[in-house]
Amino acid sequence: MKVFIDAEFTNLNVYAKLISMGFISQTGEDLYVEFRGWDVVDCNKFVVETVLPLLDGSNPLLFVEACPHIAEWLLAFAEDITLIADSQYDWHFFQNIFHERAQYVGQNCIDIYHLNQQIRVSFEWANFIEPPYNAIAGHAMQSHFLATGRQHHALEDARALRKAWLDVERAKTL
Repeated sequence: MKVFIDAEFTNLNVYAKLISMGFISQTGEDLYVEFRGWDVVDCNKFVVETVLPLLDGSNPLLFVEACPHIAEWLLAFAEDITLIADSQYDWHFFQNIFHERAQYVGQNCIDIYHLNQQIRVSFEWANFIEPPYNAIAGHAMQSHFLATGRQHHALEDARALRKAWLDVERAKTL
């Protein structure tokens, strides 16, 4: 199962903290999580002006609280997961959430353990750089953001990435 993810975080340095993460499967099921453990003073200007106003404010969780919630959502698919993201930061933060419940199988692959169950999760870069697929993906993402007005909201960014992937896959069959 392909699951598209996006993360919003405080800044782009080694001290960055996770603010929110959005997930949407290739079949359309989604999950949105906001996190505790960060402070607005840790955020750069872009995040304060663009990301924070879009937060839902819905029950922010600590990593230890979010970990079983996300694991149960992923396990419900009953198959291995390929996470697709447009940033290595997304994979990095995903791994951080599960660092105590995961075994590393390779550089871009982990096994997550939850309630005597195991699921394999691998990472794939959303690579839409080849013409004409880059234009198709770019158009799909921009049309999604124009429709929602919520670019840089983790779940909307994941939805836009899914839309781009679906449009590119459709174009490959033509």
